[in-house]
Amino acid sequence: AGKAIGIVAQGTCRSLVIYRCETGDQGVYVCDALDAQTSASLRVQGRSVQITKPLEDVEVMEKEGATFSCEVSHDEVPGLWFRESSKLRPSDNVRIRQEGRTYTLIFRRVLAEDAGEVKFVAENAESRAHLRVKELPVTLLRPLRDKIAMEKHRGVLECQVSRASAQVRWFKGGVELQSGPKYEVVSDGLYRKLVINDVQPEDEDTYTCDAGNVKTSAQFFVEEQSITIVRGLKDMTVMEPAPAWFECETSIPSVRPPKWLLGKTVLQAGGNVGLEQDGTVHRLTLHKTCSTMTGPVHFTIGKSRSSAQLVVSDIPVVLTRPLEPKAGRELQSVVLSCDFRPAPKAVQWYKDDTPLSPSEKFKMALEGQMAELRILRLTPADAGVYRCQAGSAQSSAEVTVEAREVTVIQPLQDAEAMEEGRVCFSCELSHKDEDIEWSLNGTPLYNDSFHEISHEGCLHTLVLKSVRQADTGTVCATSPKVSVSARLVVKGKPVVFLKALDDVSAEERGTLTLQCEVSDPEARVVWRKDGVELGPSDKYDFLHKAGARGLTVHDLSHEDAGLYTCQVGSKETQSKVSVHDLHVGITKRLKTVEVLEGESCSFECVLSHESPSDPAVWTVGGKTVGGSGHFHAVRQGRKYTLTVKDAALSDAGEVVFSVLGLTSKASLIIRERPVDITKPLEDQRTTLGEDVMLSCELSRAGTSVRWLKDGKAIRKSQKYDLLSEGTRAVLVVRKASLKDSGEYTCETEASKSTAKLCVEEKANRFTEELADLQVEEKGRAVFTCKTEHPASVVTWRKGLLELRASGKHVPSQEGLTLKLTINALERTDSDTYTCDIGQARTQARLLVH
Repeated sequence: AGKAIGIVAQGTCRSLVIYRCETGDQGVYVCDALDAQTSASLRVQGRSVQITKPLEDVEVMEKEGATFSCEVSHDEVPGLWFRESSKLRPSDNVRIRQEGRTYTLIFRRVLAEDAGEVKFVAENAESRAHLRVKELPVTLLRPLRDKIAMEKHRGVLECQVSRASAQVRWFKGGVELQSGPKYEVVSDGLYRKLVINDVQPEDEDTYTCDAGNVKTSAQFFVEEQSITIVRGLKDMTVMEPAPAWFECETSIPSVRPPKWLLGKTVLQAGGNVGLEQDGTVHRLTLHKTCSTMTGPVHFTIGKSRSSAQLVVSDIPVVLTRPLEPKAGRELQSVVLSCDFRPAPKAVQWYKDDTPLSPSEKFKMALEGQMAELRILRLTPADAGVYRCQAGSAQSSAEVTVEAREVTVIQPLQDAEAMEEGRVCFSCELSHKDEDIEWSLNGTPLYNDSFHEISHEGCLHTLVLKSVRQADTGTVCATSPKVSVSARLVVKGKPVVFLKALDDVSAEERGTLTLQCEVSDPEARVVWRKDGVELGPSDKYDFLHKAGARGLTVHDLSHEDAGLYTCQVGSKETQSKVSVHDLHVGITKRLKTVEVLEGESCSFECVLSHESPSDPAVWTVGGKTVGGSGHFHAVRQGRKYTLTVKDAALSDAGEVVFSVLGLTSKASLIIRERPVDITKPLEDQRTTLGEDVMLSCELSRAGTSVRWLKDGKAIRKSQKYDLLSEGTRAVLVVRKASLKDSGEYTCETEASKSTAKLCVEEKANRFTEELADLQVEEKGRAVFTCKTEHPASVVTWRKGLLELRASGKHVPSQEGLTLKLTINALERTDSDTYTCDIGQARTQARLLVH
């Protein structure tokens, strides 16, 4: 049979199976069985294969995977894949799969050139789709680097991009460059180059290669041909405003212009500056000079430099109009002026050889050839010789000041005022513009919330507000010319009572406080009782705080009643004081107390006043206590305490405190202490069938307990007996079995005790051992042995193998007799057999023949 044909013989039936029929399989088929033949004709009809799920366009990023999938209408249809008419075959990058009617094409890693049409063909059906590949953003593998090129040579800038097809643009500064005689733009694989031909100094700049998503820049420098100075600059001296010129010669003509500096200032060609180059000769011309140009002149070209000194002399200044003497009256102004030629750039003024600066006193001006000094508000100190100097020329003149006479027209007048009142002082001078300063007792005064200073014409006024007695003294008004003073007297206000005393009724043995308030915080007062002055003592305390005045009387008695007065100056306030009898009450009553038996506690009662002469009585449960036993009563001042030590249950009851007919009641509650286990359970070991007893001691007799085994409650039964013998709790376990082993717990309300019970078998042994047996094949063998006590656990073994009850092996136990029956014996049953009861074992040999 061939690969596509199957021949099957089953009984008298013969079959020919043709797999995957094709048109070429059509024809007549003959089955030849030597003596007989039969034939049949096969006609193959073409099938119509259709695409049930067509391909779909796929778009991916470069270097990602892409998958195409489609389904056909029939099974076992051969399929072909094409990309742009080229048949695809499996490779490292291409995977072709078929699962039933689903056909899949997988590109593991696509490149830009993989983009195009993908086609699937299955017999007469086909499906097409497009693979679109988005190129990855261009990145820079190597950026541009700064380059230096020799003048008139060729310079190359180069970078490397991530994709050979990347398009780039070149820029010089911000100007895009195009290919031509000057610039060559080269793309060589991943490399991008810019070639600059015939390099000139003006080619120096920042060059940028722009690849769209990324760009890189670098500096391009031009190194000039070596140039030296063969004839340097020479120093020059001129008088302003004559021109000055400097000349320098280089070894070769310069392409790049040189740099000229005057001092640190770079010179540029302009109105006053001329820059020329004639071959190798360079000239600088300063058409109009001035003295401020004096300094060094520098010529720099390439790495060469030459310097010279320029000196510009001033034109001598000559005085053409001198200063004239001036006289002025005090507080007036004078003006000094003189002329120079030519107009000076600056002048300096002096007074008696002291340089002057512009200020509120001196105003200076220089206008063309004229210099002016204005002296404002003349004082006698401004008199003297003034000098104006411009270069070597100078002029001097004297200024005299006529002092004025200031007189007092109306002097200050002495004044008196009441405390917190207002007082006004004023004086009149002969001149309106005379300024004065006010002071009180030597302290300068200014306009504020307590002082008001004014000046109208020749009249000067001072108003003092809310004066105090401390302000008494001298008020002065002083100016540079005159000084006047007057006396101020401030009288204190009469002291009055702002709050009078009140009549008071107080309790005997208590404390009395009388309080009033005066208008003067410093005022002294006198206290009297029934006309007798009182002084400090243990009986009396006095209060003097701000305006408050007070008297405190301690430990009052009926003798302290009377008329109390407080006097300040001529004013007096009174208080009638009465003292009433002492009233004693209970201010803190007894409180109920609850304690455990054997603990201590106390009861406390407090009176409003001490009463040492009146005895107190304590009763507990109707019985008077406090003098002996475990009851103890004490008094501390107003506090009465009853202490109960080691309280017993019999002490419980009502507690009553009595004194002076006063009574306070409370309860004493004694709670029983919870029962504790004083002697715990002990672990026990016993043998099968024995009775075992577990017991513990309790702190109090007759207490009920709970018994538990392995956490489960135990009740009285034939198995368990629960006993109580005084303070002893007992659990009896009858006829212990192995199941009785475990953890037993005795539990009270407050505590518990746990112990373990271990039940062991009695020592057992074999009284009759197994005997060896010889039995014929297919027969039955019976092993028999006897124990001293009934065995609870029996294990039979054949060799090392433990035997289980079955039709082959039948173990049995009748009282002390143990048997193993082996049925349908075979030679393989021959072995050593063991009977194991845990504490002993016996063995015998079985031979099957």
